[in-house]
Parts: sequence; structure tokens; C-alpha cells
Amino acid sequence: MNIPEKNQYLLFSGVSLKRYSDVFIFDMNTKKWTKANCTGAQPKDLCYSFGWYDRPNFFFYGGKNKELSLSDVYFLDTNKWVWKKVITIDQPLPRFYHAGAKVKDRCVYIYGGTHVGRTSKLLSDFHIYDYSKKKLFIYIFNI
Repeated sequence: MNIPEKNQYLLFSGVSLKRYSDVFIFDMNTKKWTKANCTGAQPKDLCYSFGWYDRPNFFFYGGKNKELSLSDVYFLDTNKWVWKKVITIDQPLPRFYHAGAKVKDRCVYIYGGTHVGRTSKLLSDFHIYDYSKKKLFIYIFNI
């Protein structure tokens, strides 16, 4: 993800032979990668989440750990490199492989994905998350 005011890109988490929770920064000026030294409540073993940038924070919603779908919301302050978990209520089903888009100033749309819990299912629901007010997920409709 792009940090435009710093001319940098951020790479967080992923999976290959194992799962990763590292944060790497690519500096477009020096053309070099560095590992960020982050503190705080960092999500562990996360992959397939949706992320968006709202200066100076990167937000991440959902994803999957080794066993389950997640509905957690985290943000990383890119000025201090500190992780924080956002507490929300009335969350939609945990999910990964979902799509999302940041719209307006502080609102995110989340659509679909896959839920793995006691049962697995494909999702086709649509939600709005107003993170400026730490306002929960608002269910819109099921397609």
C-alpha cells in the first residue's frame, strides 16, 4: 500500500510456506526495502485481509489466521509505527477473500468473502464501516 506523503510503499503479512506478520517498507527514493520496527497490538499470522490508508494510518479488516476467519480491525500508525486494535460491536461474520473500498473521507465498504468457522460458506453481503466515529458495521443487504 502506498504512503504518498513519504514516497514509500508498505507490505504487511502474507503466506507462502508459513504465515508472516512482518511490516516492510519500500522507499521509492532509495529503492531499498527495510523492516519496520513496530510495537503495540500487532495482528499475528494474518493473511487475506483488506487494508486501506487514511493518513497516517493503515487499517486492516478481517482475514484469516491458521484456523479461522477473522472480523478484527487493526490500524498501524505510520508516524510512530504502533499497532492498535479497534473495538467494534455488531460485526459482520468473520471473513477473508473479501473486497473493499474506501469511500468519502472515513468510510469503507466491505463486500462478500469466505467465512470459515464451525461451517464454511461463501458470503455475498454488503457492509459499511464508519471508522471516523468508531462506528460499527452497518449491515446493508444480502445479495
